[in-house]
Amino acid sequence: MNSRETNRHNYIPKYFQERIQEAKDKKLKQLDLSSCYFSRHSAKLVEVFGYISELEQLEVLNLSNNQLTSMPESISKLSNLTELDLKFNQLTSMPESISKLSNLTKLDLTDNPLEIPLIEIAKQGIERIRKYLQPQEIIQEAKDKNLNKLDLSSCYLSRNSAKLAEIFGYISELEQLEVLNLSNNQLTSMPESISKLSNLTELDLKFNQLTSLPESMLLLAFVCLLFIPSYFHLGFLN
Repeated sequence: MNSRETNRHNYIPKYFQERIQEAKDKKLKQLDLSSCYFSRHSAKLVEVFGYISELEQLEVLNLSNNQLTSMPESISKLSNLTELDLKFNQLTSMPESISKLSNLTKLDLTDNPLEIPLIEIAKQGIERIRKYLQPQEIIQEAKDKNLNKLDLSSCYLSRNSAKLAEIFGYISELEQLEVLNLSNNQLTSMPESISKLSNLTELDLKFNQLTSLPESMLLLAFVCLLFIPSYFHLGFLN
């Protein structure tokens, strides 16, 4: 072990050291760090995950029962990871770094205090989680492949109002779109930019919180708006 590694190890409790170093020395593809109670060493947490993130050969990582409240960005460096166990922690939101793990096929978030919508999303699997965390990637795929249908239902877009204008900006560039599903996103308004989708024939806005629509949407002459009955009172803003 070189001096750099020794200095770094001084920041990591011994039982972390031994497991992580063994995984590195033996190039193990699985690492079990369950019940290490990382939260007791919150000051060292960044160093611990920094060291874990260098184990690029890892395919299976167990971090269950550690009282974790967040996941660092460095976890996204584990590009070969296929399974990540995060059950029995204290996560209240989906770690965005997870969406960058392109080979991940199994994610266990059981028994975390997630908000109700996130609990349902977590149950639907990793692809559904990616859709929730990175709707921009789905939009980019639609643009790259020139798709005429885009499904952004149940992405809870309103959760991040700062990103909402940016997301709709990307959507408005998809001039080839014919079908757009924005249902179940808790949207309270629709931007004027939606009127740029001149080829749109079907727009699904069910299960949102809309009370009005921009008048510019009247320019979408051939669009069929889909609402649940309780939304039929919607009006258009001048």
